[in-house]
Amino acid sequence: MCVFTVSCAGAPLNYKPANELREDYGYIAASEHFRAFYDFAPMGSGIMVKGVIQNISRSFASNVTLDVSDSLSGQYQEKSHVFRNLGSIKMLSHKAFEFYVPSKDEKELVIAYEFMPAEEDTFVKQGQTSAETPDFFFQPIKGKIRLLLTKKEK
Repeated sequence: MCVFTVSCAGAPLNYKPANELREDYGYIAASEHFRAFYDFAPMGSGIMVKGVIQNISRSFASNVTLDVSDSLSGQYQEKSHVFRNLGSIKMLSHKAFEFYVPSKDEKELVIAYEFMPAEEDTFVKQGQTSAETPDFFFQPIKGKIRLLLTKKEK
């Protein structure tokens, strides 16, 4: 019991309830699998968007990648890709992200995401598959979150 308590005491779980994240950030956007809490502010000739993405899917999200290349097409070099790999996110946990939008006139930022769903204990059972394991756990899931970049009216 003592060993368990000591080993877990300093482990960051990156868990905050949604109401606490709402207090930390002014804006919220959601999709089927993720919820984004974010703020944005002018920076130079563009907009800096900072926030966290929370896993609200019913699975462990492995290898989460956020991509805004399509949303910002034409604002960077033609073949530029603007993405962030956040790694894995446990259910209801969150990870930070930030993107720079080069134009202050931009009204929204569409974030395309992709991740591999997995059971949270797959690292224990590596290489063990059975008929009970659904195939969808091995297919990447893709989606989009639309962040509005217009200030709320008070």
